[in-house]
Amino acid sequence: MFGARATLPCVFRAAVLALIVAFASVASACEPAMVRPYARAEPDPTFTSADGHYVARLRGGSTPVLYEVRRGRRHRIRKLPPAREAVAELLVADDGVFVVVVNELGFCGYPPIAGDNLLSVYSGNRRIGALTLGDVFTPYDVHVMRREQVTFALREGAVVIAAGGTERRIDLATAQMLDPKTPVFPWPHVYASAATTFRELQPPPPRCAAEWDDPNITRVETNAFYARATTKPLPAFPELMIKANIRGSVLVDVLVASDGHVLCTRASNLPFGGTEAATNALSAWSFEPAPAPYAGQLLVSFVDALD
Repeated sequence: MFGARATLPCVFRAAVLALIVAFASVASACEPAMVRPYARAEPDPTFTSADGHYVARLRGGSTPVLYEVRRGRRHRIRKLPPAREAVAELLVADDGVFVVVVNELGFCGYPPIAGDNLLSVYSGNRRIGALTLGDVFTPYDVHVMRREQVTFALREGAVVIAAGGTERRIDLATAQMLDPKTPVFPWPHVYASAATTFRELQPPPPRCAAEWDDPNITRVETNAFYARATTKPLPAFPELMIKANIRGSVLVDVLVASDGHVLCTRASNLPFGGTEAATNALSAWSFEPAPAPYAGQLLVSFVDALD
């Protein structure tokens, strides 16, 4: 009886130990989605101001300690509060007053999200402010960010963030954005236009397939057909296409009733919801009335653009 009871705590402790070891092995394999230059090659990496007069050491990977360099020797000035997130790098101003703590983006293979803390600005031991990824970049920029290298520097009293060939600045004194938050990377847009290409079309839906057999249908040239449209709602960019990085266009053959509403559509194939988005949107278009049904072709494009 006593032997059986005694083994239970041992089994429990062994199970807990196994879980701790398993968690530690997983955690050790996890790296941020964007690893910074020093890449954890040294336990306490150091970062130097541009003029070399100040050095910041990242103690234990989380606590910034600032030193002043005088006559070739480092003299400790102050220690900042430990960082809550994994630190990527430290930026030290030439006056030694301002220190910027830049955080890693993403963790353990997961991409960064808009709510991730991007950086914190300190003056002395006081944190002036902090910005998230969403404060600096648009949602689609954040989505693309895991495939891009973002760099940080101090210049003329500001933190300069370079990404995608653009720069945006954050004021050191206030930790506020100096530049508007505009798209850095081309983002998904949808356009409709006259058709400029020929493609094989899929059969029309069974519910309206018979409408195409009307002998009175008049075929209208694509530019003239587009000009007859009176209301032209565009589809939303399918989320699956964004995630799968699918871009392209859909050729849509549109059949219009004599009163101007759309009777039926048939279209080329674009996977991950492209065809459905295009045909559903064009089915809601309105056109000028005519004596008889007429048809024409339009092109719906799903592309990346900055405006």
